Amino acid sequence: MNLDFSFLSEHWQDYVRSAWVTLELSFFGVLFGTLLGVMVALLRISRVWPIKFVATAYIELIRGTPMLVQILIIHYGLTVIGVNLSAFMSGVVALTMNSSAYMAEVFRAGIQGRHSGNR
Repeated sequence: MNLDFSFLSEHWQDYVRSAWVTLELSFFGVLFGTLLGVMVALLRISRVWPIKFVATAYIELIRGTPMLVQILIIHYGLTVIGVNLSAFMSGVVALTMNSSAYMAEVFRAGIQGRHSGNR
C-alpha cells in the first residue's frame, strides 16, 4: 500500500490557514463561553425560581442537543428571522453557547461543592 502525501506540499498554506481559523474559533468560543458560563452558573444557583428555571432550561436544552444541530440552527435558522451571520461568527456563537452550558455546570458544581465551614 503506497501512501501519497504529495497533496500536502501543494496545499500546505491552506492547512496552515485552516489551523489558524480553528485556533481562533476555539479561543473565542472558550473565552466567551467561560464568561457566559459563570453568569449562567450564578443564575442557576439563584433562589429566585423563575431565574433558576430559565438558567436550568438553557443548560439542559443546550447540553441535550447535538452541537452540529446548534451550529446549523444558528447559521441557517437565524436567517429566517433576518439575522445573517458570517460562518466565523456563527461558529463563535455556537461554540460560546455550547461551552457556556457545560462551563455553567462546572462552576455550579464548584460553588456548591465547597465546604460551608462551621456555623
